[in-house]
Amino acid sequence: MKKDGKRIICNSDRHLQRNQEVLEAFRAINRLIIEETDLNKLISGICKYLKIHLGYHNAWIALTDNHDHVYMTASHGLGDDFPIMKRYLEKGSRPDCLNKAIKNNKDIFLSNPKTDCGNCPLSRLYKGRYGMTSRLRYKDEIYGIISVSLTPDIAICEHEVDYFSELCNDLSFALHKHHESKTLYLANEIFSRSQAAAFVWKNNSEWAVEYAAGSIERLFGWTIKDFLSGRISYRNLVHPEDRERVFRKRADIAEADKNRAFIEDEYRIVNRNGEILWINDLTTIQREEPNENSACQSILHDITIRKKTEKQLLEKTAEFEGIFRNSQIGIMALKGGRIFARGNQRLADILGYGSPDEMVGMNMRSLHLNEKHFISFGKKHYEKLRDNEQFQVEYRLRRKDGTPVWCSLSGKALNPENLDDGVIWIIDDIENRKQIEKKLLETNKKLEKASVRADAANKAKSDFLSNISHEIRTPLNGVIGMTDMLQHTELDKEQKHFTAIVKSCGKSLMKLVDELLDYSRIEAGKITLESADFNLVALLENIADRVALKAKEKGLELSYSTDENVPHYLVGDPDRVCQILTNLVGNAIKFTEKGSVSINASLESENKKQTVLRLTVRDTGIGIAEDALNALFDRFTQEDESIKRKYGGTGLGLAITKQLTRLMGGNIGADSQKNIGSEFWVTLPFKVQKGTREEKKDTIPHKLSGVKALLLMKNERSSQNLYSMMHLWKMNIFRALNTETALTMLRDAASDGNDPFQVILIDNDFPEQNATDIISVLEAEKTVHPLRLVLLDEADKQDENDKSLKSSSIIVEHLQRPVRMKELKKTLEHILEHRLRERTSAGHDEDRIQTHDGNENPARKILLVDDSKTNLMVASHMLKKMGFLVETAEDGVKAIDILQSSTYDLILMDLQMPNMDGYECTREIRNPSSPVLDHNVIIVALTAHSREEDRQKCLEYGMNDHLSKPVEFEVLQAALTKHLPVL
Repeated sequence: MKKDGKRIICNSDRHLQRNQEVLEAFRAINRLIIEETDLNKLISGICKYLKIHLGYHNAWIALTDNHDHVYMTASHGLGDDFPIMKRYLEKGSRPDCLNKAIKNNKDIFLSNPKTDCGNCPLSRLYKGRYGMTSRLRYKDEIYGIISVSLTPDIAICEHEVDYFSELCNDLSFALHKHHESKTLYLANEIFSRSQAAAFVWKNNSEWAVEYAAGSIERLFGWTIKDFLSGRISYRNLVHPEDRERVFRKRADIAEADKNRAFIEDEYRIVNRNGEILWINDLTTIQREEPNENSACQSILHDITIRKKTEKQLLEKTAEFEGIFRNSQIGIMALKGGRIFARGNQRLADILGYGSPDEMVGMNMRSLHLNEKHFISFGKKHYEKLRDNEQFQVEYRLRRKDGTPVWCSLSGKALNPENLDDGVIWIIDDIENRKQIEKKLLETNKKLEKASVRADAANKAKSDFLSNISHEIRTPLNGVIGMTDMLQHTELDKEQKHFTAIVKSCGKSLMKLVDELLDYSRIEAGKITLESADFNLVALLENIADRVALKAKEKGLELSYSTDENVPHYLVGDPDRVCQILTNLVGNAIKFTEKGSVSINASLESENKKQTVLRLTVRDTGIGIAEDALNALFDRFTQEDESIKRKYGGTGLGLAITKQLTRLMGGNIGADSQKNIGSEFWVTLPFKVQKGTREEKKDTIPHKLSGVKALLLMKNERSSQNLYSMMHLWKMNIFRALNTETALTMLRDAASDGNDPFQVILIDNDFPEQNATDIISVLEAEKTVHPLRLVLLDEADKQDENDKSLKSSSIIVEHLQRPVRMKELKKTLEHILEHRLRERTSAGHDEDRIQTHDGNENPARKILLVDDSKTNLMVASHMLKKMGFLVETAEDGVKAIDILQSSTYDLILMDLQMPNMDGYECTREIRNPSSPVLDHNVIIVALTAHSREEDRQKCLEYGMNDHLSKPVEFEVLQAALTKHLPVL
């Protein structure tokens, strides 16, 4: 062995033996390269041969792509340490040996671990061995590196390096061929799957097809065999309009004296199904020898979709161009920052130029009023363009003549990352709008001032009406209250008549005051709607009670009813519903001389959110002429407005009713016939209280379910109303309109034996027979016993009938018309249990507070606070008649003094008083640090301030309730019963 610098020239027997080992290894590796098609198995096998046959300590290969990224590795002799190297390579890191091998011009790089392998994950394994690394390169392509670790004596042997270099060359060529075959495979695969077809033609008169491949059948509908056999001529597939041009062009180029020519053409073909397709034809015409016929190689692509898209694009472009040119909004395109490139005529018109061409090349600085505006605009808005934000701003631009014009600007960048690529601006002339806005702003300021004045006027009017109401109600309280007290004294017939007239006139005046206040509140928008739970049937009963006396005085039949499918438990504003219906029923009674007035509730519509009810009031009154119906709900309007009119009134009632109905989201209307009668209706939306209808219906009393009852009534509507009530309790109900029919039904039921009538309800209003006569007839019919009877009567006739029926063997109970559902149920339960209620001359109200003579509540004390002596006299008289002990105070100061030494069960508090009003007095009473003894005493306002806002204010100051003056005996009694129930 001879040393030559660091290289060793080997000529010993060991060298000959080494040559033999290398040759054997190379033969095995070459066989592997030739036979193995799997790239991973190939490089793994080479690493194995280098380790086993050549005695290298280890070997590893890393293959890279065009971007020098490692995509495959193999190793042998490194064991579990190579995965560390693999992860190192996959992260993009490369050891020094790999970097030097790729960058070094020499194919082989020999490294010394002591100096060259400090950053290599495998350096700790080398232990003094050398590393030999080479690029795997073929021509200009690098496919990776191969690295081996071996002893120094082998590494520096010149022949060993030559052997390793040959191995690297063979492996590089194999990798090149593998890449080439893969590329060819992929190309063939792509071509076979594409929409392209390939032809080889012979340049003759028929252009016969010698070779065909690709999507022939998919494109043309014919198979490859059809073309190769000549059965189908490609020439005939070309569209007749394109055929001569296409093949003439080919013939001209083929006849030219050129060895090679290239044609790209687009034309139409007609496929087997008759469809017209566009083809992109890439053809190479090549002549191998002079004077020989040329051969053609063609690649044909289907570009039908592209052509359709191009056509649509052209159409859209033309359409957009038309929109651009004819748009009534200015459009401007900027290029190169802020330089005008293009615009439409509308833009030129807005800015005062003859045409947009006149503006080309203009810097946008000239469109701003001055340099300061230009800089400010850029700072505010060009950042938005860079953020790809489309924004709109109102801004003044400068016309050609220098005058300003208000414009609406909207900008959008074509490329937010580089505004020089272009910005589109949409510009609209808003000069006229700005002028209108300016005028409108001035007008609004004037209107605002006028509105303030109007609000002040409305408040003054409201305060004036409130004060007038208070001043009128205060004396009226004395008039009506004292009249009420007078009626409870010993009076002769004429005196009772006079006092009734005085009381009626006072109530009429009070109604007028209420209507004026209501209308004033509605007009000023002061009405607020409540949302509260209420019982529809109870509400209808209360309305009927209110107007029953008026109906009775005129001899009218008053009734109310609800359809079976109407829910009873609703959510809404019961006070306003009551006000609407009371107005309608009051008018019906007022304009009806004989016959009846009825109230009905029916279901208009319903859904999950709300239920709409139709509330109807019918009468048999004078009716309304058709031409007067349209103006009926206007304010201060009546059908007969002459001074000779029979019926009085302000004409505000229906106007208020209409306004309230609209506020509640409903509608109102009327149908009428002159001298026949009228029907007024309102539709109002409500919510149904939570729970199913079955849960909210009146609980069916066990005692009434299945009870057989007979209704003997002459009035069909009243009969239907009672029937509806009793049907809810699942009673077995029959009806008769006269005594004979009723007796027949009673006898038939009694003779049946098992199903007699248990109770009969009789209306004591038969002209041919009175109640005593009917009961006498029933007593004589022994077969109908046992029988219980409920007599429907007027309140003033009950005592008289009681005396005449005391000796009767039939159990009789009385009910006052119109019948209330709660009282009917209670009466039926009682009479069926054989428990007669003890009646007194005071009537049926068992909950009424007893008089002082009755000695029920002798200890109940009430403090009455009012500055009016008349009011103190009226209220004191009423309270003493109810059995209360009463003390009085003239104002709030006096009341506080009294309350420091005495306690009371309840205080009736006036509001408007000198020295200390009712609000301040209440606040002092509720103040825990004030000297009064009872801070929680019940306080009820008794005042002429009757507005809803007055009521709310009372509650806010700590009062428990609110009563309006003048207050009637029954109303005051009901309020006291509510707060001071009988012990």
